[in-house]
Amino acid sequence: MKKSVLFLPASIRSHVIPALYLADQLSKECDIYFAVTNEVLEEIVVRQGYNAIATGTFRVALGMEGPYVFEKKNKASKWETLKSIRNDDLFVHRQKELSKIVDRINASVIFIDIFNSTDLLVLYARYKNIKFIFLNPMLSTYRVNGFPTVDQGQWTENHGPEKGMSAKRKLSWKYLLSRPFDALITRAIETQFERLINIDGFSQKHPVATDRTSALLFENIPEIILGPLELEVSPEVGKPNQHYLGLCISENRQDTELDLSFDNTFSIILNKKKAGKRLIYCTFGTFYQGSDKALLDFLNKLLDAIEGIENVEVIFSVTELVIETLSYQRKIPNYINMFSRVPQLTVLKYADLFVTHGGLGSIKESIYYGVPMLVYPLDLKYDQNGNGLKVEHHGLGLRGVFLHERSADMNKKMKELLIKDSFRENIRMFKNRIMSNTRKEKIIEEFFALAPQEIG
Repeated sequence: MKKSVLFLPASIRSHVIPALYLADQLSKECDIYFAVTNEVLEEIVVRQGYNAIATGTFRVALGMEGPYVFEKKNKASKWETLKSIRNDDLFVHRQKELSKIVDRINASVIFIDIFNSTDLLVLYARYKNIKFIFLNPMLSTYRVNGFPTVDQGQWTENHGPEKGMSAKRKLSWKYLLSRPFDALITRAIETQFERLINIDGFSQKHPVATDRTSALLFENIPEIILGPLELEVSPEVGKPNQHYLGLCISENRQDTELDLSFDNTFSIILNKKKAGKRLIYCTFGTFYQGSDKALLDFLNKLLDAIEGIENVEVIFSVTELVIETLSYQRKIPNYINMFSRVPQLTVLKYADLFVTHGGLGSIKESIYYGVPMLVYPLDLKYDQNGNGLKVEHHGLGLRGVFLHERSADMNKKMKELLIKDSFRENIRMFKNRIMSNTRKEKIIEEFFALAPQEIG
């Protein structure tokens, strides 16, 4: 009888998609379930052949009691929020929600996205026979002295250890006097967190990791990184509890929400490529959902730069609103094709250059298909900035500054990446090194080494 594996991914497409690769590797041995928070993510999971279970968006110990009280009790006062924190209402709610799923599928292993790490506090005391494993769709989010952190785009001295959530913040007298209820709520959240991490002696076995950066993590919990160790600036960045799984590309992935006009247009583009055209692919993730001025200014500069390059076909994957706005602002040449969403793996298979925001998923896919990259990080809070540094560090492409890059500099970088064979050769050798160190059999072995003995 197959054992059940539950994934608790963050409510982000870029966190669900790489987790599907791990699910693919385990599906012959295990029944796979994903707890998802919306219909878009549900469709992605179901199209890949796995079970999707609806769950809520509220997480404990992250200050979500205000929205929770408003949604569940239709109350919005700070007093009600404070009471909810002290009564652990959200903790009880999340525990009931997750326990219902875990009991129904009889889960043996639960993969918890590092952005959902407090779900571990909810489940730990109740389920002693389940193996909990953190799942990280980025590269390492720990701080290692001498190396840039995941969010840093330059080699600088690292800061000291970050204070854990258990450390109480010092609140100024001005803040206490002007916003007394907010101060009470802040202290209540900190007190609640201290209480939760000490349930059943959790903090003694798994103290808060003080050397983490962008995600709350706990010591001595296995962590699977859905990326290659080779892409780190140094193998010394990896910690003993971290297990890197390589590129994690599912070639047969079934994409969703695709632009219906893509297939017919793409066949025409491929005929032009056969005739000698070079294909440039540009997309920038989901950081900007609308026609934001900063994004539009950047795209107009990028279009100016592309119009100075001969013998190319270009594919843009941006939102419909951005397409409409750009078409209104300027005349788009017929060799520049704009779509709301494209099957990225299909496009990268034929691309000669990838202009990207630097999400790890896009970088891994570009390496897999041997496409040089020009990286413009949009979100500097998480990993895009550090990913751009790593792309340049390993000779896989170049990078620029999203807000300040000039069209002339964009043009120069794109021409260099299109002309110089060294970038493609570097990527080819880099991919070969990753693939030689990553075997599917090794992935299965690592998983079963982490999971309870009765699995398999």
